Amino acid sequence: DYSHILGNAIFLVIFGTIASGRAGAGLTLLSILLTGILGNFSTLMLFGTASYSSLGASTAVFGGRGIITAIGLIKKVTEKREKHFLRNMLPLVAGIALLAFTGTSAGSDVTAHLFGFLWGVIIGCGLNKLNYTKNNSLLQGFLFILTFVIIFFAWNMALK
Repeated sequence: DYSHILGNAIFLVIFGTIASGRAGAGLTLLSILLTGILGNFSTLMLFGTASYSSLGASTAVFGGRGIITAIGLIKKVTEKREKHFLRNMLPLVAGIALLAFTGTSAGSDVTAHLFGFLWGVIIGCGLNKLNYTKNNSLLQGFLFILTFVIIFFAWNMALK
């Protein structure tokens, strides 16, 4: 329904804005799209085509959560100001709590949400290594446009 779509859009903007501070808007947007693709593909591989029917934008939202979870976790661990293991794990605990609280409602694709989050954590760890691309405007612009080209062609194929 429309409220679900609006919620996804709002959270994508929030998570994308947070993550883009680390990796740039184009790379972040492409990364969030990639978490959705990989999360849905992983779910498809687990259940097969006969029993899988999700559209999957929520999977990308949970991928965005995974990305900012990884960014927060790596930042906490690399700052080395905090010597307590459990306090360093707070971003991960918070990310998992958000996943459990918002990703397990009745009728939702819990498996796709989980896979989106896991792929987000993996990709988020990679984004921490690529933070030097943040200020490359040409690359960020190209990745931004590429993301929308991928979405356009995916919808075009789906509607045929």
